[in-house]
Amino acid sequence: MLDEFISSNRRELIARCRHKVQRRSSPVGASDANGVPLFLQQLVDTLGKEQSAPDVLDPAPTPAPTTIGRGAALHGATLLRNGYTIDQVVHDYGDVCQAVTQLASEQRVSVTVDEFRILNRCLDNAIADAVTAFAEGNELHGGDVAVMNEQRRLVSVAVTAYAALQTGKLGLGGSTGTILAATLSRLAELLGAHAET
Repeated sequence: MLDEFISSNRRELIARCRHKVQRRSSPVGASDANGVPLFLQQLVDTLGKEQSAPDVLDPAPTPAPTTIGRGAALHGATLLRNGYTIDQVVHDYGDVCQAVTQLASEQRVSVTVDEFRILNRCLDNAIADAVTAFAEGNELHGGDVAVMNEQRRLVSVAVTAYAALQTGKLGLGGSTGTILAATLSRLAELLGAHAET
């Protein structure tokens, strides 16, 4: 049964997912407490419940919020805070499917059609909820993110201009001094406008 296979191979599946994430980027996905480890446990629970009730062949669409949905939403929000893209959110859950099917194939473990259907439905729900939370977080903080990115850029320009002026080879009245003054002025405007909102 797939739930027993996932339970007994949980560490290996997490390691495989972590490896896939590391090949693409940094390893937050597989190590995030709301990511792969939590999803695998929720998947095992779902498989156990649905396999113990075999008369439910085609359950109604999963109502929101589900346990998997809440965990996936937290995972999507974590990835947003850590600067990940929406593509990386989707890949985290795609990695689970690949890891499960590859390991099952390697160990010659058969996955029934019903088990695979449950796996895919859980993945679909997790992806949808993670992407929704990610997108909503992006919308809510989009203005803040844009302002913060602009502030970082301006601070970088100001520091660079100041460093150039410190060499003593450039005067405050020249182009570099003008850039520094304009940058600091724009930064002050942004901070003033942001503080008012």
